[in-house]
Amino acid sequence: MLIKKKIIAIHGLGNKPSKQVLEDWWMQSIHEGLEHIGKPRKAVPFELVYWADILHPIPLNQATTKRKNDPLYDDEPYIKASYKNSSKKPSLKAKLFNYLDEQLDRVFLKEDMSINHKHITDRIIHRYFSDLEKYYKDDLLSANDPNGGIKIRIQNRLFDVLRKNRRSTILLIAHSMGSIVAFDTLTAFSKLFAIDTFVTIGSPLGLPVIMARYFAEQKQQNPGILRPATPDSIWPKWYNLSDPEDKVAIDHTLNDDFAPNRLGTSAEDISVYNDYENNGERNAHKAYGYLRTPEMAQIIDNFLSRSNTRNIVRRSQCFTKRRLVDLKGLFTKIAKQK
Repeated sequence: MLIKKKIIAIHGLGNKPSKQVLEDWWMQSIHEGLEHIGKPRKAVPFELVYWADILHPIPLNQATTKRKNDPLYDDEPYIKASYKNSSKKPSLKAKLFNYLDEQLDRVFLKEDMSINHKHITDRIIHRYFSDLEKYYKDDLLSANDPNGGIKIRIQNRLFDVLRKNRRSTILLIAHSMGSIVAFDTLTAFSKLFAIDTFVTIGSPLGLPVIMARYFAEQKQQNPGILRPATPDSIWPKWYNLSDPEDKVAIDHTLNDDFAPNRLGTSAEDISVYNDYENNGERNAHKAYGYLRTPEMAQIIDNFLSRSNTRNIVRRSQCFTKRRLVDLKGLFTKIAKQK
């Protein structure tokens, strides 16, 4: 039995170029990273989950939009790396972000994991994460509201691609807000999907306002939890890649924020250097830079190099683990009822 491999990716917040252009640029970034570590490949089984058009009907287009002050001008297109400034030496900005990371939970999370200073966090999301604000507001909108359905529509884009590839071994890459969409979808349909390798890049999952939401949702089902848990659909690997200067992924360590899932999977935090630069300005959050880091390239190469026999064994192990966990949960429930 041959088990196919598939790399599925979901982009982050903000307007984007068209799906065809963005998917091609992500592919170029992946190929660039593989070539840089000496593991080039002619073909990579890849598909991008595109959802920018749900919130931004007209895509960015540098070719037809020449004016840089035009909102549809793409001022950060894919650019091949120069590989000149790949130093990982902590900068002053990185040290500042690290300090903010240490203070965030203390300031914005109460002891019961509920949000503190909600008016401030709401203002921050409104000012800097408008796409995320619309995504979260969907919970409050009625079914008849013409602006409703945003959250479900975005999640359905990922759901459809995952369902189409259910029989494949999946490596799922989620950038920025895409990691929130992926986390939500994988949590809601944990019994339906099996993600062999989950990779978050530039993820804001560790922000207090996001953690508090997950904790509140999961606590309704499991009152005894102390922190939100990793979705059960992920096994055996979750890699969290972040650049110390990424201003969106201020909390770079997700391992201490999210508990292991019932299969034992937890985040493995990896610090990387995002080398994306355009006109002398570096953007440590850009997806193209993350996708071509040596760490990301090695994860992809390891995934694609794994033998079919090994894939069969891992799938069997995953199935067995899930069955055992479900049985344990059933026995625990029966014992409590006695």
